[in-house]
Parts: sequence; structure tokens; C-alpha cells
Amino acid sequence: MKKIFTLLALICLAGTVSAQHYMLPFVNAGENPGGLNMDPDQPAGAMLADPAYSQVLNSGDTDWSAAETIPFSFDFNGNSYTSIYIAPNGVVSFTASTGAGPGANVALPAAGIPDNSICAWGLNLAGANDGVIVKTHGTAPNRQYWVTWASASWSQGGGWAYWSIVLEETSNAVYIVDARNYVSSGTGVELTAGIQYDGTTAISVPGSPALAATNEATGGSDAGPVDNSYYAFYAGTQPDYDATMRDIDMPNYIKLNQGGENVMATISNFGAQTITDLELSYTINGGAPVVATVSGLSIASGTSASVTHPTVWDPTTEGTFVVEFWASKINGNVDADPNNDKTDKSVDTYTNSYPRTVLYETFTSSTCGPCVPGNANFESVISGIPAGEFASIKYQMSWPGDGDPYNTDDGNDRRVVYQVSSVPGMQVDGGWDGNSNSFTQTVHDAAMEVPAFVKIEAFFEVDPVTQTVSTCANIQSMKDLGAAELHIAIKENLTTGNVGTNGETEFRSVVKKMAPTSTGQAVTITSGMSESICTDYVFQGSYRLPNDAGDIINDATEHSVEEFNDLGVVVWLQNSSSLMVYNSTNAVEAPLSVKDVASTGNPISMYPNPAGNLVTLSFNSGNTGNATVRVMDVVGKTVLELPLVSLSSGSNQIQLNTESLVSGIYLVQVNVNGKVNTSQLVIRK
Repeated sequence: MKKIFTLLALICLAGTVSAQHYMLPFVNAGENPGGLNMDPDQPAGAMLADPAYSQVLNSGDTDWSAAETIPFSFDFNGNSYTSIYIAPNGVVSFTASTGAGPGANVALPAAGIPDNSICAWGLNLAGANDGVIVKTHGTAPNRQYWVTWASASWSQGGGWAYWSIVLEETSNAVYIVDARNYVSSGTGVELTAGIQYDGTTAISVPGSPALAATNEATGGSDAGPVDNSYYAFYAGTQPDYDATMRDIDMPNYIKLNQGGENVMATISNFGAQTITDLELSYTINGGAPVVATVSGLSIASGTSASVTHPTVWDPTTEGTFVVEFWASKINGNVDADPNNDKTDKSVDTYTNSYPRTVLYETFTSSTCGPCVPGNANFESVISGIPAGEFASIKYQMSWPGDGDPYNTDDGNDRRVVYQVSSVPGMQVDGGWDGNSNSFTQTVHDAAMEVPAFVKIEAFFEVDPVTQTVSTCANIQSMKDLGAAELHIAIKENLTTGNVGTNGETEFRSVVKKMAPTSTGQAVTITSGMSESICTDYVFQGSYRLPNDAGDIINDATEHSVEEFNDLGVVVWLQNSSSLMVYNSTNAVEAPLSVKDVASTGNPISMYPNPAGNLVTLSFNSGNTGNATVRVMDVVGKTVLELPLVSLSSGSNQIQLNTESLVSGIYLVQVNVNGKVNTSQLVIRK
């Protein structure tokens, strides 16, 4: 999907301002400035998860901080600085300041603000987990120094906010980032955002001192940069011609022989003049530039638009390609800042892939207020998504407060893997790091666009008497993907025993155990592989309802399964380094005897899958002979069977008419000269 930014180029001057800075507000930017900070917002206090952050102010602090050293020289208002002072109220100053921080925020310039200060003024540190944390992102000479008010409070109502003031090396730009807000009382954040040079001279964001957050949400906005906004203050006088090439708006994966792909990107006009034409160029892997002039544009100062090169790129081979895209000659003029004119992106091309099942791992808790609308939003969105397109599991966490009674050691381990520091949190195929309140159909569609080069078919059987869950997974791959982990999560589809303080009474897809452990089983994925892995897990002892997360279940002697006839199993393959999930599946509950998952090494491919009224079975036979084909439902009952089929030596195809089958999941069993292979088929009508 194209990203289009609306940048209102409004400059509000208070007093008599010389050209120290000009401002461009990146409202609903969907990213952090420069893209250097991809961290989720880090909570302050005892929950600070990233040791690269330093906490400089704590809950309850009201005074200015001591001088805080920044890792580079920063030029501001004609002087060079290497240290700053930080106020709990949302102010950074280059002027030495002691004692209590500024009082209630008012318009700039204000007597309570020291000279040479930057304001996101109107916050305080009254909450139990509030604090100010700092971190440097990037590498010299293009670093950013972030000062973040983490889980800060405000006087207008209940809730919390994450705002940052950012200093950028070399460019000497200042950014005020509106990252994340939670509104619990219906009022909201009202801030004064801007720069004060002295008692008579300042520049403010329009709306100050009652500036509202751009992403206020009753469920809490996203912890990552996906919904962030920011206000940029650039040193000097705004040039007439300055175009910045932002993200390349192309998919990460391109299928070959589909007519090629447009090379396009979002471009922002930082100059004072409207852009009417541009010279656009792109290269592939550093090859010869493809150059063209695009006219008929109307990109006003302070706005952004998507621009498309008129020459389509049509790759012909599989591989990884670096696309570089840049703009020049704005309205026939030289760009004032050529350093921001170019962007690049790595794109993979492929020929074939398997259907993808997107894995959703949600971190939630029955004591988390924002988790209520988050879970409701997630369940609402997936209710309209075909069952074969997603697998969902939820880990109940040990916070806030006493946490969820169904918190598990496995869930805690997965939290550490992803460095999850807040709930509700969600991983989509091992990435995204989003918030279930922000989950949309668009997020799912984007995940479905990623091709899968490995296929998993899994089956499970539950013996409630012995409390045993047996799972078998068959893995097939068309590419060498290397080392991975096979994960098996046993979940309870609906639980009601873990009621906490947030008002939820029903909890879906709650993980009870990862079998055999949370670290999974090592698998090497090679092209053409067909491997089966089976695991038995026995739940020990009797059911117990823990008092809270501090009273965690001991897997060696007890369990928290409410109903053994309501269990499900999700299986996935994941890269242990990048955490990318190659593919996943919802295991089919069926007697293990019906499926012969220990395959003959003669895999059967089915296309299309999911299918409608017709599917083609393709396989190789070492010699002539016969094959039988039968289709079973998930309990092993035969619902369709073909007459004996004669085989030729080599490649064979069988057409299977599935018009009589209703939508659902089936097992297709093919007996080739006495050797059996069973695969999962999804019918969707």
C-alpha cells in the first residue's frame, strides 16, 4: 500500500523571530524521523527492558535534571552545546537550570521557560511507572539523541503519554515526536510544542498551548512507530527547492512473469515552491540509471505525494535486488540538499510459493485495560478472514498489577524472545511489533503478500484420560532456508477461569504449553525436503486455578487446562535469528492413524489450495503402476474416493473434482503403488 503523508507547512511565530528554524509538521507520518529509531516505546522504572536506555528522571520527580551529556556537538541558535537539562514537565534546555521545573504550560514565549529551550510542555511524572529515558540511535555522523517522557502523565485527565524531543547530529534538526497515548477519561493531551530562543522570541506548533495528540486512543495507541507523528524544526531559512525521497512504495517480494512492477516512492517537498516536475532515476543492483522526467505534478510546500517512474522494472531471474531511486532537477532547478534525494530498497523475486498461513502471537493480560478493546478489535477483524489464512495464539502476561492467572513460563520466554515490554502487544509472523488495537485487515493483507517457500501440514490427537496431546507435522520446502525452529503451541480455544480486573470474562486461544519446550525443535530447511516430526506432551497432575501471575503453574505437577476437549494446536517454522516465521498452520484434530504423516519421500503437491471445485494433484512415480485417491474429513471419514488411476513413469497429474465438498479442511490420501502420502486440503466456496 502506498504511504502518503500530509504535511501542513504552518509556521507560527511568537515575538520577532529571525530565521533560526523553520517547521514542518509530519502529522500521521507512520514512522519516526529518519527511520533510525525502530524500538517500541520503552517503559520507565522497574520495567525498563533495554539496557541501551538510561533513566534520568523518575516517578515523582519535579526538579530539573543535572546536566546530561549528549554524544555529539549540537549547534543551536548560534552556539554549540554538548549537554542539556531536562525538566519533568516536557522541556529540554541548553541553558543551565535548577530547582523546580516549569509550571502549567502556557503559550510561548513564556517567563517560566529558560532561553534556548525545546518544549513538549504539559507533561508530568506523577504516575507510578513514569520517567524520562534517553538513548542514542544511529551512527556518527548521523546520530539522533532521544529524550523520551515514558508513560508520562498529564493534568487534563487520566491516562498516559509517550512524547520525545530528538536532537539530530550534523543537520542540527530538532524533532518533537508524538509517539503514543492512552486516554481513559475522554479529555486528552494538551501541550505547548515548540522552541523558545529567549523571553520574546519563539516558534510554536499551531494549536499550542492546547495542542492535542494526533493518535489519542481509548485502547492505547501502538508501541512502535507505525502510528507516530512528529514536528520537525530545521535550522536556517527554508530553501525554494528541496525534495526529499522517502520510502520506495514497492512490495518486498515480486513474482516473476507478472508483467513487471512500477518503481514508485513517496517524495516530500521541504522547499518553499510547489513542485511541478522532477527528473526521476532508478538503478537495479548499481546498474545503468533509468532516467525520465515526470511533469504535471503539484506537490505544494510541506506536502508529500507518491511519484512513479514511467519505465516499469520487469525482472526475469530469481534473486535479491537493490533498487535505488532518486530525484533531481526540481522544476529544472538544483536541489538545495542533495543528501536526502536518494532512497533504496531490497526486493526479492520468486517464481512459485506455497499458500501462507499468517501467525498472530498476542501478548495480553486480564489485568490490562487497553487489552479489552485490543482483543475485541483483533477478534472482530479475523472473524472476516478465511480460517486457512491465519493462526492465532495468545500469551497471558504477568503484568500490569498481579497479571493474568494463566501466565506461563513459556509465555514469559516468548516475551523475552520478542523483547515485549507492554501489553497489548502483537507479533505478525515474528515481526510488526504492533498493538492489537491497531490491527486491521490491511495489516493481514500485507502479511499475506509475503510468499511462503515452506509448507507445514500438521495433525493432533488428544487423549483426555492420559492428558496427552500427540502432534505430527510434515514439512515440505521448495528452497534452502537453513536453520530454523519448529514450534508447537497447545492452546485452549476458550477459557473463563482467568478473569482479572479489566472486565473480560472470556479469553480465546490461550497458550497452555509449548511442546516440548518454548525453544522449539531445531530443523534444517532444505529444498525438496519432506520430513515428519512427531511430539507427545503429557499434562501432569490435576487442574488448578492460580491466584494470580505470581502463583504460576508448575508444569511438572499440575496444569491449568479447563477442558481437554477444547484444545487446539498451532505449528510454525521460525528463523531463530531474524525471528521471521516462514509459515504456520492450525493442526487438524484427527486420529493419527488416518494420515501416515511419515511420508514415502514422494510428496504430493495440490494446486490450487485452498481450492473451489477442482484441484490438481501432482507427483512423481518411479515406475508404472496404480494410484488410489481418497478424501477424508478431519475425523477420518471418507467423503470422496476416485477409481483406480493408472500411472506412468515420471510426472503424473490427477484431476480431483471437489464440487460435492462443502467449505472446510480435508485430508487427501494418495496411495502410489502401496506407498501412502497424506496432505491437507482447504476447500473454500
